[in-house]
Amino acid sequence: MFRLVGCENFMIGKRSALISISSNGLTFEYVLTIDGKSLKKFVEAQNKNTRVWLPELSGCGHRVVLGMLAIAYMYMCVFPVTASVLASQL
Repeated sequence: MFRLVGCENFMIGKRSALISISSNGLTFEYVLTIDGKSLKKFVEAQNKNTRVWLPELSGCGHRVVLGMLAIAYMYMCVFPVTASVLASQL
């Protein structure tokens, strides 16, 4: 359970997180930090490095997350000629 104000460390999977709760009279401010990054910066970094699909199968929602290396590998398997041409241009 979180205190009303202060900082609390916790884990989200294998990632460290910190929630800071401060009060300025009757208002509260909450700041969430994941792996030392603000939530906004963390989400931006995740969006650059992963792709997410939210398919619904048999009426049940699922989440599929692939890192960019896995996507590059799949692309090379599906389009080997194009991938080798692209790699030679780097």
